[in-house]
Amino acid sequence: MLMRFIAFLVLFTVHVSLRLAAQQQRLSFQHIGVEQGLSNSAVESIYRDSKGLMWFGTRNGLNRYDGTRVTVFRNDIHNNGSIGENLVREIYEDSQKRLWIATNRGLDLFNREMETFSHFYPGNERVGVWTICEDSSGKLWVGTSVGLMHFDPKQKKFVKWQVSGMVPTWRINKITEDRNGALWIGTEKGLYRLNTARNQLRSFPVKKGDPGALQGSRVHDILEDSKGRIWIGMSEGGLANYNPTTGSFSTYQSSTTKPLISLAHNDVDCITEGSPGVLWIGTENGGLSVLDIEKGTFSNYRPDRQDPGSISHDSIHAVYKDSQGNIWIGTWAGGVNLYSPSILKFPLYNKFPNSSSTGVESIFCDSKGIIWFGTVGNSLYRYDPVEKKYSHFPNPNNDRFPTTIYAIREFNDDSLVLATRRGGMAFFDKRTETFTHLRAKRGDSTSIAGDELITICVDNKRNVWCGGWEIGLSRYSSNSKKFTNYRHKQTDKKSLSSNQIYTIFEDRFHSIWIGTEDGGLDLYNPKSNTFTHFVSKSGDRNSIGSNTVFSLFEDSKGRFWVGTANGLNLFDRKNGTFKSFSGKNGLPKDAINSIEEDKTGKLWLGTDRGLYSFDPKDNSVKQFYLKDGLQGHTFLHNAAARDLQGNLYFSGYKGLNIFDPAKLKYDGHIPIVMLTDLSVGNRPVQIGSEDPALVRPIGDLKELVLSYKHSVFAIDFAALSYSSPANNSYAYKMEGFDRDWNFIGSSHTASYTRLDPGEYTFRVIASNSDGLWNREGTSLKIIITPPFWETFWFRTLVIVLLAYVAYLLLSYRRKQELRALEESKRIEVQTLQLKFFTNISHEFRTPLSLILGPLETLMGDKSVENTHYYHSVMMRNANRLMNLINELMDFSKIEAGVLRLQVTENNVGSFVVQITEDYRPQAAQREIAYEVNINVADHAWFDRQMMEKIILNLISNAFKYTHNGGNINITVDDRMEKFEAHFENTLVLKSEYRAANYLFFCIRDSGIGISKETINQLFERYYRIPTAHLGSGVGLAFVKSLTFLHKGEIFVSSEKNMGTEIIIAVPSCKSDYTPSETAANGEISAQLESLQLTDEPSVPEQSVEDQLVEKKPGAPLPKHILIVDDNNELRQFLKNSLKSEYVISEAVDGLEGLARAKQGFPDLIISDVMMPDMDGLQFCKAVREDLEISHISFLLLTAKGNLDAEIEGIGSGADFYFKKPISINLLNLTLRNIFVQKQKLIDRYTKNYQTEVKELVHTT
Repeated sequence: MLMRFIAFLVLFTVHVSLRLAAQQQRLSFQHIGVEQGLSNSAVESIYRDSKGLMWFGTRNGLNRYDGTRVTVFRNDIHNNGSIGENLVREIYEDSQKRLWIATNRGLDLFNREMETFSHFYPGNERVGVWTICEDSSGKLWVGTSVGLMHFDPKQKKFVKWQVSGMVPTWRINKITEDRNGALWIGTEKGLYRLNTARNQLRSFPVKKGDPGALQGSRVHDILEDSKGRIWIGMSEGGLANYNPTTGSFSTYQSSTTKPLISLAHNDVDCITEGSPGVLWIGTENGGLSVLDIEKGTFSNYRPDRQDPGSISHDSIHAVYKDSQGNIWIGTWAGGVNLYSPSILKFPLYNKFPNSSSTGVESIFCDSKGIIWFGTVGNSLYRYDPVEKKYSHFPNPNNDRFPTTIYAIREFNDDSLVLATRRGGMAFFDKRTETFTHLRAKRGDSTSIAGDELITICVDNKRNVWCGGWEIGLSRYSSNSKKFTNYRHKQTDKKSLSSNQIYTIFEDRFHSIWIGTEDGGLDLYNPKSNTFTHFVSKSGDRNSIGSNTVFSLFEDSKGRFWVGTANGLNLFDRKNGTFKSFSGKNGLPKDAINSIEEDKTGKLWLGTDRGLYSFDPKDNSVKQFYLKDGLQGHTFLHNAAARDLQGNLYFSGYKGLNIFDPAKLKYDGHIPIVMLTDLSVGNRPVQIGSEDPALVRPIGDLKELVLSYKHSVFAIDFAALSYSSPANNSYAYKMEGFDRDWNFIGSSHTASYTRLDPGEYTFRVIASNSDGLWNREGTSLKIIITPPFWETFWFRTLVIVLLAYVAYLLLSYRRKQELRALEESKRIEVQTLQLKFFTNISHEFRTPLSLILGPLETLMGDKSVENTHYYHSVMMRNANRLMNLINELMDFSKIEAGVLRLQVTENNVGSFVVQITEDYRPQAAQREIAYEVNINVADHAWFDRQMMEKIILNLISNAFKYTHNGGNINITVDDRMEKFEAHFENTLVLKSEYRAANYLFFCIRDSGIGISKETINQLFERYYRIPTAHLGSGVGLAFVKSLTFLHKGEIFVSSEKNMGTEIIIAVPSCKSDYTPSETAANGEISAQLESLQLTDEPSVPEQSVEDQLVEKKPGAPLPKHILIVDDNNELRQFLKNSLKSEYVISEAVDGLEGLARAKQGFPDLIISDVMMPDMDGLQFCKAVREDLEISHISFLLLTAKGNLDAEIEGIGSGADFYFKKPISINLLNLTLRNIFVQKQKLIDRYTKNYQTEVKELVHTT
C-alpha cells in the first residue's frame, strides 16, 4: 500500500513538473483609459514621436501622453486650427519630423509650436485617409478611401497614382516600404507590391484552401520584420508570411485542436515585432497572440476579470513597439494597454497542485539546495531549482488540527523540523515522507509550551528552539527528547522579555537571539539560563529602533541585522549599540518581515510595503512594486530563502517570487526629461496667451519671461519613460534661488511663490522606474521682470530724487532758517519802517503845517485876490500831500501787523450816504451821472474806519478815471446773485474765511477801464497801469490789504475804454468775528490817519480852447505854445504862468495833442511823459515822423529823474527834458532862449538867401 502511494506521488510530481514547465509567459499590462483622461476607449492608432511623446488616435479625438497626463485634441467647428476630424486612422512622423494625422476627412499636419493643425483634403468630396508612408526617397504616400496618392508638402497637393492609364479606386488600408524600396499595399481587394522606380504593380491572388496562397482579400496590416520577412494580417484570412524566394505564403490560422501553435483568431487587425523573432498580433474578438517564429508557437492572451493586469479587451486595433521596447496595444473598447519587458522582473508562482490558496507561509533551503515551502493550505512542497520540479506532501493530520507551516528548518540530512499553526512542532521524514507532531500535554512540564508556533531554530547542538503566540520560548533536547520552557516573569528582570516570539536565530558565535513583540531583542545566556534584554529607549539613538522584532539575519561579513516594526537596524554585538537605517535613502520606517543576502552582499528585505534591496556598501536602496511582478505588497515573517544557485525566494499571501538578482531586467533607457505645462496663479497658461506670453509649448522654450505679477507659478514636467511612469523619480532646482536639489519622488510639479525679480535657471532631472537617472535633464532660463519701481533706471532715478529731495530738504531747512531770519529782519524792518514813517510823517507834517497855516491866512486876505487861484492850488496839493503821507502810515501799520479789526454794528444806509454825498458837487460840476443804491437792512457788523477808507479810495479812483459826462454807480446789497459782471475781463480775490452772510459794496464807472493783460496786477503793491497814470500804486493795494484783513473778498470786471466794476464783499454777522476783533462797547480805540483828511473836489477843468494874447501894433506876432498834460491843475498852472507872453493851446493826452499840432502848427510843444492813450514819448516820435510838424520844438516834462529816463526822452526826438517840480523862471528863460535862437537862425538864412538873389541878378 505504501509503495503504491509513493508511486502515485512520483507520477503526480512528474505530471506537476510538466504542467509548470509548459506554462506560457506571464504578461502584465498597464491600462490607460477614459479614467486616465483618454478621449475615447476605441483606439485605432499609436505612435511615439521624435520627442518621445506618445500619440493615440481614437474614434473621438487625438490624444498625447507624456506618462503623467493625457492631452486631448478634438475638432472644434469654431476653430479652424483644431483637428479636422475626430476619427483618427493613423499617426505618422516623416523624416522632417513633421507629424501627420490621417483622419476620416483628410490629412492633417500638426503645428508643434502653436499646437494647431493644417488641413489638406485629397478631393472635393469627403475622402478619408487611412494610412501614411514615406518612402526612402522622401515621397509621402497616402492611402485613401478612393485609392493611392502621394502628397507634396511644398505644393500642398495630392497626386493620384495610376498605372497603365488605370487609376485604382479601392480603399487602401496599409502601405509599407520594404528594405528593397518596394511598396507593399494592403487594400480592401487584396495585396499588392509596387515597384515605384518602374511604376510596376504586382497583385497576389487569394486562393482559399491553397496553403501557398493568401486566404483573405481584405488586408489590414503589413509588417517587415527584423530579418526582412513580410507578414500580412487579413480579415478572416489569418496571418500570412511571404517567402520572396518561392513567391508563396505560409499561413497561420486559428485551430481549436492545436492551441499551442494556433492563432487566437483569423481576423488579424495589426502586427508588430517585439523582440527579434517574436510577433505581437492583434485580432478582432480573439485578443492578443504572441508568435515565437522560430518555435512556431503562439501564446494567446484575453481579458481576465480575476487578473487586473490582463489585457483589457479582446478586439485589438493597434499594436506598436516604441524605441524602449515597450509594446503598446490599442483596443476597441478598453483603451490603451502597455506591456514593458522591464516590468515583470520577478516571476510569480501562485498556483500549486492540491492547494486552494495562492499564499506561501514559509520557505527554507536545505543543505542539498532543495527548497521546501509551506503553503497557506496546510501543505508542504519540495522544489528542485535545478530540475525545476515540484513535489507535494500533504499532511494526513490536517483533518485533526490545522497544520499550516509557519517555519521550516533542517534537523538533519533526513528530516525537517516544522513550526505549525496548531500542530505544535513537527518532524518531517524525507525518506518516509511522514509527519510526526509534538504537541503540548497538560500537566507535563517537559512537553512543548503550546501548539501555536510562529518560528523555529535548530542550534549547533541540534537543540530545537521554538516560539509562538503567547507561549513563550521552548527548547527541545534531541538527546532527552524533552522540552525546557521559558516564560516572561514580571518579578524576574532576567527572564524572557515577552511571551510573544516572532523569530529565533543562532549566530556564528552560537548565541541564541530571540525577537519578541514589545519586549525587544533577547540574548539567551546558557551559563546562567537567563536573558539579556535590548530594548528601545526614548531619546537614545543607539538603542534598538522598536521593541517588536520580526526578523534576524547575519550576513556574509558577520554583520548582525535586526528587522523591527520600525525599520532596519544594524546591531553591534560587541558594544551593544544599534544603528537605525529606517527612513534613510528610501528605506521604510515599517515592518522588516524577512531578510536575505544575495551573492553581491546586498540585503533583500521583505516588508509590508513591497520588496527592497539595500546595499550596505553605499547605503543605496531600491524599492520594487507590484508592477515589477511581486506577489503583493506584504511579505510574510521568515518567508525568505536563498538557494545554492543564488536564487532568492520571497513569499506572501498571493504567491511566491523566485528570482536571481543578477539576472533581473532593469529599464536601461535613460528617460527624456521634458517640461510639459506652466501654471500661473493656479491657472494653466495656454499657448498664445499674452499675459503671461507663451508663444510655444514650454518644453520648446529656451527662455521664459514673466512679470513680477506672475512670480507665483508652477511648472509641470515628465520623464518620458513609460514602463512605470508612476514610479519615475524627479528632482528640480531653481539656480539663483535653491541651494540644493529638491528630490520629490514621483511628484512632477515644481511650485514657486514670490520669486524676486531677476534671472534664474530652472533645471529638472529624472529617473525611470528602475532608478536610472538622466543627470543632464532639461533646463529653462526664467526671467522675472521687476516692477518699474525695482528697475535699475527707477532705482537710479529714486537715488537721484532722494538726493534731490535731501538737497531740497536741506535747502528748505536753509530757506526756513533764512526765512525765519528774514521774518525777524522783516519784523525789525517793519518796526523800523513804522517808526520811520511815524517820524517822517511828523517831520513832513511840521513844514506842511507851516505851509497850510499861512496859506489859510493868505486865502482869507481879501486884498490879495489876484493871487487867490495860486493859493487854492497850493492848498489843495498840500492837503493831498498830507493825505498821501497818512495813507502810507496806515499801509505801514497793516504791514507791521499793528492794525486790528474793530468791528461794530453800523447803520449801513447812513454810513454809505455820509461817504457818497461828499462827491455829488464834483459829479454835478463834471456832469457825471452819479447814482447810489442801498438795498440792505438797516444794520450790519463791520469795521467802520476800514470800510470808509476802502469805499473812499474806490470812489476817488472812479472819479479820477471817468471822463466828464460819464457814469458812476454805487450799489450796496446783501446778495451776490444780484450782481452780474458788466465787463469782459474779470479778477477774483478769495479769502480763506467763508462766512454765511456777506455785505456787498459795488462801485462801477464808465472810465478808462483795464485791459486783459494788466487786470491781474491791479492790486499788486506799487503797480501802476502804464497808460492810466494811477498815482503812487499804493491805493488799491491798500484796499486789498484792508479787505483781506476784514475777511472779505474782491470781485473785479473791467474792459478798456468801457469802464470798471469793483465789488467788495465783507462778512456782515457778529458771529463771523472773534471777541478780539469786536470793539468793546462799540468804542474804537484807534483811527486810520488817512481818514483825517479827504481829497477836496478838484478844480473844474478850464476850457481847452486856444487862448490868444492881445497883439500890440507893430509888435511881432507872439509865439504859439501847445501844452499837453492829463493833469488839469498842472496844465492850468502852466497856462496861467505863460499866457502873458505866449499864445497857449491845450490838450489832455498825446492823441489830442497830435491833432492840435497838425491843426494849429505851434512854435513849441510842452508835453508830460506819462499820459493815457498816447504817452509823451510816443507823441514826440509821432511829431518827428510827420514832415509837416517835425520842425516844431519839443519839450518833455517828467517826474522820472534818472539818467536812463532822460536818455529815453532825448532819444525819442525831444529838444529839451525838464524834471518835475518845474521852476517857472527856468522855464521862461529856456523858452525865451529857444525862440531867440530860432529867430537868429531864420534871420541868417533869410539874409543869405537875399545875397544869393542879388548875385544872381548881377551875373545875368
